[in-house]
Amino acid sequence: MRVMDVATSALGALSVSLQVSANNLANVNTNGFKQSDVRFETGPGDQGVRISEIRKDATPGSPVEAPVYPVVGRQYEQRMGWVESSNTDVPRQFTDMISASNAWKANVASIRTADDMLGYLVDEVV
Repeated sequence: MRVMDVATSALGALSVSLQVSANNLANVNTNGFKQSDVRFETGPGDQGVRISEIRKDATPGSPVEAPVYPVVGRQYEQRMGWVESSNTDVPRQFTDMISASNAWKANVASIRTADDMLGYLVDEVV
């Protein structure tokens, strides 16, 4: 059934979106990390959903003081210096995850409904 194909394609795209958000949140304290954003588009034949691209956000993170290890002579030496922090926007990541979770539930509900309808039709025919 087409409804199941459409919902299944959406579940695949939403799964990737949740993975990207989880990766962004896991690296929130990694200096220099750039968060990624998932872009969606309509699937083939204007049916379903697929990912058009996963794009890194080039926005710079805030400067933070952290240990740096410059080479002095032939050895690394630890000093305090300024580095760029992660640019991960935590509230936006949680909002994206909540939206993806709600969309996931809606697509699962449509699959269940289509399955119930198909079961009803098979029961009536037999």
